[in-house]
Amino acid sequence: MTREEIEHELTALEAEYGFSLGYNLMYSPWGTQEFAQAAFISLNPGRSPDDQDRHIVSDERGNSYEIERLTTRSPLTAQFLKLSELLGIPPKSILTGTAHPFRSYT
Repeated sequence: MTREEIEHELTALEAEYGFSLGYNLMYSPWGTQEFAQAAFISLNPGRSPDDQDRHIVSDERGNSYEIERLTTRSPLTAQFLKLSELLGIPPKSILTGTAHPFRSYT
């Protein structure tokens, strides 16, 4: 599926199930799928900062864990970066995302 097709499906599911907190599928750029050396999949995205788009298929800025390392409140960010270092794989070469892309407060 293309990025646009996935975005359409996520938007439809969001409406169908009444999800109201947005979604975030991939924490890396869409193109990372082409060269990723590893994948790191978390359960679902946590709360987003107030100024962040809440409907994200992929993070075209780069790997979210690396980019948001100084602004996040999640301990998972530091843990992911340590794992990346331990594996000897730069964060930009790890496909990161979620198993369930819809945000929740639980």
